[in-house]
Amino acid sequence: MNAIILPRVLDLYRPVHETRLAELARVSGIEGTDEAELADAFIAKVRALNVEFGIPTQLDKLQVKDIPQIVERAMDETHWNYAVPVYMDKAETESMVRDMLPA
Repeated sequence: MNAIILPRVLDLYRPVHETRLAELARVSGIEGTDEAELADAFIAKVRALNVEFGIPTQLDKLQVKDIPQIVERAMDETHWNYAVPVYMDKAETESMVRDMLPA
């Protein structure tokens, strides 16, 4: 599940950590003209790697009824215990999980 959600989390962090994402792009061998382009290219590369490795964007067995428990556990585990640049609120967390519902 972490690999599935990673590009979405990077999108969330991008406005706060464009410089760090650009540096990750540089050390990954990605070229670009400025930090914004590099940050976008790095996130695109992560998405491409997920495709290359066959990592799905949705979870076939995920059901709507599962979302409240997943969100509750995620919020309990991460909030105020993880040093992250952006904390998601319950609605944002739920939206990310909903994005993984099968089409």
